[in-house]
Amino acid sequence: MSTFFLSAKFSVIKRLLQTFLFVVCLAGLITLQQQSYLTPQPDLSTEPYRSQQAINHSNRNASWRTVFPGSLYVLPYAQLSAAFATPELHITAVAEGVPSYVGSFLRGTIHCKCEFFPSNRGSPPTVSTDALLERYAESQLHGRIKYASGRFRCALLTPNAEEPDRPIRFRLHCRRGSLRSLTDFTVPNKGSDVSSPSRASVSFAYCSAPIWGGFNDAAGLVEFLEYYRWMGVERFIFYVHDSAGPAVVRVLACYEERGLVETVRWTLPVRQDTVWYQAQLAALHDCFASTAGRWDYTLNVDLDEFIATTQQRKLSDLVETSGESDCLMIRSSIMPVVQPDLLEADRSIGSIRTMSDVTRKDYVYPNEIRSKFLCRAEKVQEMGIHHVLRASRGMTNFNFTPQVALLFHYRSTENLAAAEEDKICLAAGTVVDDRARRIAKQAGLGEIVEKQLKMCAS
Repeated sequence: MSTFFLSAKFSVIKRLLQTFLFVVCLAGLITLQQQSYLTPQPDLSTEPYRSQQAINHSNRNASWRTVFPGSLYVLPYAQLSAAFATPELHITAVAEGVPSYVGSFLRGTIHCKCEFFPSNRGSPPTVSTDALLERYAESQLHGRIKYASGRFRCALLTPNAEEPDRPIRFRLHCRRGSLRSLTDFTVPNKGSDVSSPSRASVSFAYCSAPIWGGFNDAAGLVEFLEYYRWMGVERFIFYVHDSAGPAVVRVLACYEERGLVETVRWTLPVRQDTVWYQAQLAALHDCFASTAGRWDYTLNVDLDEFIATTQQRKLSDLVETSGESDCLMIRSSIMPVVQPDLLEADRSIGSIRTMSDVTRKDYVYPNEIRSKFLCRAEKVQEMGIHHVLRASRGMTNFNFTPQVALLFHYRSTENLAAAEEDKICLAAGTVVDDRARRIAKQAGLGEIVEKQLKMCAS
């Protein structure tokens, strides 16, 4: 009997060894495939700055850069941030979720540094610091999705202390085993000064979620733009995927020519089903980093969400009501509508949501669930879609009561019950609330939307 058990034990060990050898061989093949993309370069740390590959951060339509195929991608520009204790450089990234111990053992751990160049061109980097790859917490909460949105964080070093206004030139130098990767950046040097430019009144910018999936509701887009222009937004920043509908693209181009819109080409380097919602968190953080210091506040709402205020208050009035707090939170309520065909370009003017729908659910979601926010971007360290997760020390928050300001979310109630609060909302009755319609009428949206659609179609 003991001989039988001993034989069985050796058989199990043998199978485990065979499995281990198979996995090691497979990992070797993967490494060889990666090496076909990236040639080992042991002396890259002494290479001069490659100016032909540098991209100024103001050019935000360039393609993603591959650091390691299938594992790590970055945008080709970096941005300064003063939201942390010391100034930092941030590089937007899409990276594999936190790898397992086995995965790290088989493929190696990625280590990156930011290497800073002196002012004289052609010289190798003189100082360096570790580049921390930070995956956004909320981007890893949506099931087994391969990639997470994130960023690299590098402490800002200044090898050009004698020329503080000179653009910052640095490279992201990453290694995994024998593989090396370099990506060069140029950033205008604002130092640690990210204070808002002086204006007579408070200024506002808007950051969009990625537009994709054939979305072609031109009338809805114009309604959104003109509603929030009346509310006080000066600049709208849209992240646009190649799959956005042609009518929407024309409207964005039309408004961009007038200096009201900035567009960022947002075509991801990975399959859409391997990263949550078109890497929305990466786009949101990238956008907030770009607006910090350019506008006083940055607004985060979706295209079917409209802030309704009592007595037609504008955004500047809300800031004043809050005592000029750093971050203003606005709770949400559903405005049940028959979902329009969002792939249709010529939705009738009579179906303008803010003018035609005045009945909402008699339920207001609690803070941080379907709520949205308006914040000083330079104070925000990390966000979720519906609330701020981390902020600078001393950041002040203000939560509006629904009687003063409420986010009207115009959407179908089909497939709504994703959380316990959604079930409560579905069971609730309805109430008439015409605050958004009052604003739409005062802004003259009916005539403006029709006029702008004709102008942008010509």
